[in-house]
Amino acid sequence: MLWNIFFLFTFIIISASNVSSADIIKPVPKPDNINDRLSIEELLKKSNTYPVNKVKNFPKPFKRPEDLIDGVLSDRSAKLYKEIFSLQSLGKWKEADKKISLLRDRRLMGHVLYQRYMHDKYHSSFKELKNWMEKYYDYPFSHKIYRIALTRGNGNIKKPTNSKLISGSLEILSDRGNLYKSKIGRTENQDKAIGNLLKIIKDNISRERPTTAYNILKNSKASKYLDNTEFDMYKAQIAAGYMYVGKDKKALSLALEAINRSGNNVPLAGWVAGMVAWKNGYYENAAKYFEVTATSPYTSRWTSSAGAYWASRAYMRERKLVKVSYWLRKAAEYPRTFYGLIAVRALGQDFDFNWDIPKYNDKYKNILMKYPAAKRAAMLVQAGQYNFAERELRLIRPKDNYELKQALLAFSSNFGLASYSLRFGSVIYDNRGNLYDGALYPDLKYSPVGGYKIDRALIHAIARQESRFNPEAESYGGAIGLMQIMPSTANYIKNTNKYSFEKGKKLLKDSAENLTVGQEYVKHLMSLDNVGNDLMFVAIAYNAGPGNLRKWKKQLRYIDDSLLFIESIPVAETRAYVERVLSNFWIYRIKYGQPTPSLDDVVAGRYTKYVSLDENISVKIAEK
Repeated sequence: MLWNIFFLFTFIIISASNVSSADIIKPVPKPDNINDRLSIEELLKKSNTYPVNKVKNFPKPFKRPEDLIDGVLSDRSAKLYKEIFSLQSLGKWKEADKKISLLRDRRLMGHVLYQRYMHDKYHSSFKELKNWMEKYYDYPFSHKIYRIALTRGNGNIKKPTNSKLISGSLEILSDRGNLYKSKIGRTENQDKAIGNLLKIIKDNISRERPTTAYNILKNSKASKYLDNTEFDMYKAQIAAGYMYVGKDKKALSLALEAINRSGNNVPLAGWVAGMVAWKNGYYENAAKYFEVTATSPYTSRWTSSAGAYWASRAYMRERKLVKVSYWLRKAAEYPRTFYGLIAVRALGQDFDFNWDIPKYNDKYKNILMKYPAAKRAAMLVQAGQYNFAERELRLIRPKDNYELKQALLAFSSNFGLASYSLRFGSVIYDNRGNLYDGALYPDLKYSPVGGYKIDRALIHAIARQESRFNPEAESYGGAIGLMQIMPSTANYIKNTNKYSFEKGKKLLKDSAENLTVGQEYVKHLMSLDNVGNDLMFVAIAYNAGPGNLRKWKKQLRYIDDSLLFIESIPVAETRAYVERVLSNFWIYRIKYGQPTPSLDDVVAGRYTKYVSLDENISVKIAEK
């Protein structure tokens, strides 16, 4: 009897040693919110998950969960996913695998695997990418996985079905205007030659060589393919180049040539002629030239309002008050532009912004939860993956479905998806045909560590212009995150070198970290003698650097007019940046019900003194 027991016991041990872990491990059951409430210890006892000490060869080719249920994660699952995404962002695969082994709700594994496969420290195999495409081909970033897979192996790969995402644009606020189209029939090669000519002209202008640019325009074979208006448009760009290097006489001559032949078809020519005439005291002439810019059919709202406002300024110098009022009202027709804001204040009118946003309620939730992408977005918000959530929402194309548009807007506002709100806000109107300014100027659900030491309005103004509130943004030059911080700048401000390395660069994509460093950098700029507490100088220094600000202040030291100073900055990008940041700042101040003394300063032609209104205000991430 004892021998029989011994042999039986030995047989069991030997048999067990030959069984693979795959035979022992039970398949993961369908997501169960009730079981998710169990502790990790209880789950291990039930043996319904991979034991932590048995984790090997992750990630497994998980089966895609087709039943998304209600788009809600349990608290435990949300916590696990947050930890997994965080660990993977740092390349800690083994630690992440242990957390993955504890998951019972696998509905976000497509995003987990995508994050891993796209990480620069993980080299995904063709098989992994192929398996991912089989399950998640309709996810918003499937085209990226598909492109990489094509470079790593041969074989049939399922093609993505959702490569196009809804995309709004800030141009809704200052559209580019109608583009001039020549009636000349040209060949493809002729069009290419014209494109190359324009590049060469712009390059020489940027290098402060307007004469070279003009000689090329006159003598290039490609110029023969241009009609008169096109030729004058290029001539106006060269005229602007002359103006910004201080050669006003040559600038005015070229600009007037363009106006005399092409009239208001060339708005830039009117702008250059107006600026030169203004600087030399010929205000009545300046007004007429600015009218060319304001009335051109080929100008943007932003430039049209600028031309109208400067025409009113010029007529004010001539004391022609009827015309002053007329052109001020024209500029005020675009109240979200830089000069439109100034005109509204100069007229003493109230701003009529639409801050109402639909409230997220059960009605809108029921509408959205019919869409798998919206369900995934809701769960991703719980997991702290706001960028993934926004991309999922961009899969939903509401077209003419007004209630769906309202639901998407309410969801993004409720959960703090600022980048999506801004993007979507540019393509949605309320039932009266008004834009939702509350969406176009959203609030971040983050704050710098320790709260705001610089006004929320200013930090939001910079972040909106720098990144469109995209925490994952990274420029070609290496600037990172919401406030587009260069790692070298972060190192200097924080007196460290950690941001030079990959881990530190990824840290700058953390919203709170980025806002903290960005705020400290703004404070640093304000501490510099040549910047001080002037908002215009802060914006210039943030965009172009304190060194360029110092140089331009020296070159333009004779100017005591803030608007003229802005328009005399020789770099177009910086001119546009300053105007947009100041506009953002004023609109956020209006939104918060705060005074705008710097706007009053600009109306009066003074420099823009910064007056702090917020102190130690902290905004917590919404947990909903």
